[in-house]
Amino acid sequence: MEPITKEEVPAFTGPIQLRPEECILDESGTFCECPGNALEQVVLPVKTTAIEAKTFMHRSKLKDIHLPPFIKVIGENAFLGIHKDAVFHVIKGSYPERYCQENGYQYDYKLD
Repeated sequence: MEPITKEEVPAFTGPIQLRPEECILDESGTFCECPGNALEQVVLPVKTTAIEAKTFMHRSKLKDIHLPPFIKVIGENAFLGIHKDAVFHVIKGSYPERYCQENGYQYDYKLD
């Protein structure tokens, strides 16, 4: 599995607009640092197939997560410590839907 590069990561919406170059990724593609932990929304590129362990861990303001249907693996604690009212937007019948069900995350269905 190849990590997502900065070029493939969309801008994030928070109290401020964050661009990929403002977020520091480690060698595995994990977001290790975003200014002020301001990450509130993430929309992963449609070609994303996996999310590494701890990728969004302790992003306490993260509450709007859009996951593409092609994700087949979500690593351990990938979303541990996100906002308590976070909502995942998933495609019905996809692995992300099952992940939300198995881990007790709120979710709704995207149309595309």
